[in-house]
Amino acid sequence: MHKTLLLLTGLALVAACSTPFETPRIVPATSVVPGIGDTLDAPGVTGVDVISIHGMCNHTLDSWARPAHRELARAFGVPPGDVVAVPAVPGLFRATLDVDGKEVRHYSIVWSGTSAPAKRTLCYDNGDYPDDYGGVCDSGSRQYPFTRAKYNNRFKVTLLNDCLSDVTFYLGEGGKAVRAVVRDALSAIREERRGRDSAPLFFISESLGSKIIHDALMVPEGAFTKTSLADLALAFVPTEIVYMAANQLPLLNLAKADPAELDCGLVDLLNAKRDSRAPRNAEPQTDGEIVLIAFTDPNDLLSYSLDRESCPGHVSVLVSNSPTWFGKIENPLAAHTDYLDNEAVWKLIVDGNAE
Repeated sequence: MHKTLLLLTGLALVAACSTPFETPRIVPATSVVPGIGDTLDAPGVTGVDVISIHGMCNHTLDSWARPAHRELARAFGVPPGDVVAVPAVPGLFRATLDVDGKEVRHYSIVWSGTSAPAKRTLCYDNGDYPDDYGGVCDSGSRQYPFTRAKYNNRFKVTLLNDCLSDVTFYLGEGGKAVRAVVRDALSAIREERRGRDSAPLFFISESLGSKIIHDALMVPEGAFTKTSLADLALAFVPTEIVYMAANQLPLLNLAKADPAELDCGLVDLLNAKRDSRAPRNAEPQTDGEIVLIAFTDPNDLLSYSLDRESCPGHVSVLVSNSPTWFGKIENPLAAHTDYLDNEAVWKLIVDGNAE
């Protein structure tokens, strides 16, 4: 009887749990999602560079850069290379994969250390938990003395105090410091690519990182003038594909003077830079334009699909990052933060969907 009850309970839990987009849904359905492997297999290509940048929430070498690189290696079916810090460039890490004798150089940009000191001022509001879910607070900094429901506390600690706080930090004065870290990283990558600067490039950006990488190449400040920043952006024109996860551009556009001026972020910027190199009075180029692949979990409360009118030509990919329970709710934290823990996402990034 006891075993029967356990079996029935297990079956009920399975029935209550579903993953609607365990197999990603591509929109439009006839779209081709190109993979990094397609380019790597092309004749004459000896290697490619991949640049990853994280989004909001605390990220570190061990909690993000190394795990993401392991997933990239697993998707290629090769052992992961060691992820090491690039000397004298805070927040920039590098690893290399050998894929059938061709080199995949993977750069990871970790800017979380810039916002961490400011976010620690919110630690007093965290209720007691065995850990801080990867955030910047430790157990000794939790001081919230009042009763708060378990899951309300969990999401206050994570989604608010550790994640959305990064958006507030970035849209204020803190944005200058974040962009400086990212520009320094991009400048170092440009230097490392000298001599092989025509090697194909790929960006993998998450959440707030999609806006940060765009702004870092667009907003003149500090030592970067408009001219020097334009020169830096030109170094990344060989980009072939931008894989954007957890897109927040429509939400972050509300901070613009005219929120209706929607765009495709980094893809628009780099395509414009590419066209600027064409002879004067030449027709705008359309062949070989940078492709945008946007991954979205429909249950991700903090992300938005892209409007095809404002961002024509992009491909949307619907995925499920976590199970949906009773058809009613998916863990909102996992829905937003687990794109690069999702094997189906990495398979499309590496292999694409071409048969």
